[in-house]
Amino acid sequence: MAISTLVVHTPPDKNGKVTVLKSLHPVLRLFTAQPQLALDHMGYYFDWLDSEVTRVSAQWRLRLILLALAIAFAGAAFVLAGVAVMLAVMPMGLSPLAGWVLVVTPLCPLLLALGCLVAIKSKPQEGIVDQLKAQIHEDILMFRESSAR
Repeated sequence: MAISTLVVHTPPDKNGKVTVLKSLHPVLRLFTAQPQLALDHMGYYFDWLDSEVTRVSAQWRLRLILLALAIAFAGAAFVLAGVAVMLAVMPMGLSPLAGWVLVVTPLCPLLLALGCLVAIKSKPQEGIVDQLKAQIHEDILMFRESSAR
């Protein structure tokens, strides 16, 4: 699609003189010749932004849920460790074979808490700003290419 030369007339000044602008930037020339392209382009940006906000809010929601679970599991591990210490020091004659239960029981929620923390740290956050910069850079290159024709 070739971009033809667009002639834009300014409104008359006090003396009634009309100025003709022939050398508009190619992007402005394109958007004034076909304003629907600009509206479509802006619409695509808003659709992309909407999908990114939805995706990022879902990621943050998942991170908050995992953090709440990690805190709950760590609290349960702390409570169970305290109970295990109390049972270990009580002189009620626990079997030596049952001692491993006092160690393993608090370790289970502690391992779950650590698993939640690892899951939070392992999901890299993509920078929405970096993606937007890349998209704008691609658009600039596209406009330069179209204006070179």
